[in-house]
Amino acid sequence: MLYSEHFGLTGPLFRVVAPSQPLYMGLAHREARAALEWGLCHEPSGLTLLVGDPGTGKTTLLRSVLERSREQTRCVIINHPTLPFDQMLREVLNQLGISSGSSKVEMLEAFDRYLAAVEAGGRVVVIVDEAQALSDAALEEIRLLSNRGTVAEPQLHFILVGQRELARRLLKDGLTHLNDRIGARAVLDRLSRGEAFEYVEYYLRIAGSSARRIFRRRALRRLVDQSGGLPRRLNVLCLNAMRLAYAAGRRRVASRDARAATDEYENFLASAQAIDSALSPGKRGWSWHGAV
Repeated sequence: MLYSEHFGLTGPLFRVVAPSQPLYMGLAHREARAALEWGLCHEPSGLTLLVGDPGTGKTTLLRSVLERSREQTRCVIINHPTLPFDQMLREVLNQLGISSGSSKVEMLEAFDRYLAAVEAGGRVVVIVDEAQALSDAALEEIRLLSNRGTVAEPQLHFILVGQRELARRLLKDGLTHLNDRIGARAVLDRLSRGEAFEYVEYYLRIAGSSARRIFRRRALRRLVDQSGGLPRRLNVLCLNAMRLAYAAGRRRVASRDARAATDEYENFLASAQAIDSALSPGKRGWSWHGAV
């Protein structure tokens, strides 16, 4: 990006530059990572749950954990939870390289043979992203599928990653058996205000700079406050403010750039809501405590 050169940055902004470079981890992210790592390697129940608001970094955190997964762990990722369960099962088999007939019975038999051949200490992990979109029937099928493998050393594990509504749905009468089975579980909360400032500083240092060199103090305060503690939104606001400063020939992001970036983002959200009111009712507000 031209404005990266303009600000003297040496790498990509707000992204991991190499597998050896860890993500910024707030308290909630560290707790969620611990739950995911336990689920990948040790959880005996066969089920792990990770929920959080959109934009908190669930998928990014999951990918970071997978990059460091052990060689004996075979991972499958389902990104289309609205598929019928039979098609999801077919996708699991395809990613594992398992050949089978076309019927559900044949697929399950082939899957059982595969699990029986997994070496001691090995594990097959099926990750369902955006799992709040799963139907109740699919969730029950997942519970039943998680029973497969040996009891003494379970080879199969599911990690359900989704929005908070998934945790609420699991309390319904028809899903209590699944909810009771879930062992490791975590909620990925938004960044605190202090963590949001640390987040910006962390990734700017990776790129060879610092928050003080790039942002004027009031400008960064506005961007952080408007982010609502969501890493995804904070990325967008910071990058857009830097783009505006670059266009104006400024070496530091000024308050006017931050204000224009946040106004632009809010106008976009207002337009999107007018087209499709997709915000769920009763969502908790987000407020800051303390000052920087």
